[in-house]
Amino acid sequence: MAKIKVFYPLDGLRIDPDLFEQLEIDEKAIQTLASLFGWDGQTRRMITCSQGGSLHTVTPVASEIINKVSTGGNENVTFNAQVTSEVLIMANKNNSDDIWVNIGSAGSVDNGFPLDAGDNIQFSLGNMSELNVFLVTSGDKAIIIRTV
Repeated sequence: MAKIKVFYPLDGLRIDPDLFEQLEIDEKAIQTLASLFGWDGQTRRMITCSQGGSLHTVTPVASEIINKVSTGGNENVTFNAQVTSEVLIMANKNNSDDIWVNIGSAGSVDNGFPLDAGDNIQFSLGNMSELNVFLVTSGDKAIIIRTV
């Protein structure tokens, strides 16, 4: 059996009585503890859920806000290859026409997902190069927030 020493409190994990010395723990218990924590690339974090059992999740940290303005009618906007995890695309509230969002191929009227002025859509995406935004009218705008 291995011995572990808790050097810091485990926030969110109530242990009664409090640990103050080394504790003997078997391999099964170590595996169980590992499954209660997630790894964010730098540290382990406690995974929690609601009373109903739903896993608590949050949106990743935003890394960039991109404003695209059409310089001419029927403009397909593409993006450089950048790793991302989620995008939110919003049609500017002052747009005079729809914008069309497509993944993996160019957007056009009736080809993609339409957004009226002020509408938005959010979805998971692996790379910004997959995203296409078609702006129908000159001067219309799309606002894109991406995460990593």
